[in-house]
Amino acid sequence: MQHVFIIGSRGLPAKYGGFETFVDQLVSNQVSSQIKYHVACLSDKKAYEHFEYKGVDCFTIKAPKLGPARVIAYDMMAINYALKIIHEEIIEEPIFYVLGNTIGAFVAPFATKIHEVKSKELPKLDDEFAKDVDDSVESLDELKDKIKRNPTKEEVLSYILYPEVFIDYINNVKRFGSMHDLDTITFYQGMREGETIHVDFKPGRSIIIRLDSVSEADEEGNRSLFFSLNGQNIQIIVHDKSKEAKIKKIPKAEPTNESHIGATLSGSVLEVLVQKGQEVKKGEALIVTEAMKMETTIKAPFDGKVSHVYVKNGDVLESQDLLLELDKN
Repeated sequence: MQHVFIIGSRGLPAKYGGFETFVDQLVSNQVSSQIKYHVACLSDKKAYEHFEYKGVDCFTIKAPKLGPARVIAYDMMAINYALKIIHEEIIEEPIFYVLGNTIGAFVAPFATKIHEVKSKELPKLDDEFAKDVDDSVESLDELKDKIKRNPTKEEVLSYILYPEVFIDYINNVKRFGSMHDLDTITFYQGMREGETIHVDFKPGRSIIIRLDSVSEADEEGNRSLFFSLNGQNIQIIVHDKSKEAKIKKIPKAEPTNESHIGATLSGSVLEVLVQKGQEVKKGEALIVTEAMKMETTIKAPFDGKVSHVYVKNGDVLESQDLLLELDKN
């Protein structure tokens, strides 16, 4: 059993965000049965009491109210009490995970005490933490297959803890590039009109970005953003997910996808003759369209089942708009 002592968060359950939320999510998504977490919890009432939260041994620390210095006293007292637990329970080779390290330069004597019990002091996640996670080899192969490269051990650990979130992150990096150089506020909240930010991406190299203006959303829910990048004007178009498009956007049929039934000409839909889930035979009428006052009946190219209908009576069409999908029997 690998014992992990977490120092530096206010405790569990999370109430304040930040480190507390991280620790709460860490223990809530625990995969390994061979890890036992011990988490220090700041208390105004009682000291050195233990309670369980999601299988975690939580212990309270009643730090004196010293203003801003209270967090320093809290971390010092938490480390000392954690060492006491280790000695009393004869815990071998525990891991100390120190969040934020508010003790700063005064951490040296505490680090010495930690090393005396043959512990590993972790101010942040590192390779050693990943080694103690069950099924790491299986997860490594699984992640390697998904991201098409050899992942780092930190990436494997992130994937084990938050698989869907990590894959979303990887996909966003592929789509937009790395966001590591953006400051936290810009990353989470975006820029405001008239705001200027400096992005340092290499030593001695930076770019100056200014958001000049943002247009109103158009009928399709898109906005134009006008930037200046190192003095050069740039316009980009983004879709505002909070705005519903006034014009229904019909996807385009893929010419190489035989299940896609597309419009042959620009016009309109006169009548949809089938519905989702309906079985049809080759040559059976599916949709009637009108273009330049001429009616066209779209027929099934093979026996199949209608898996999706994208249009309704009266819809305006452009050439190659996707009318429906037909799965071949």
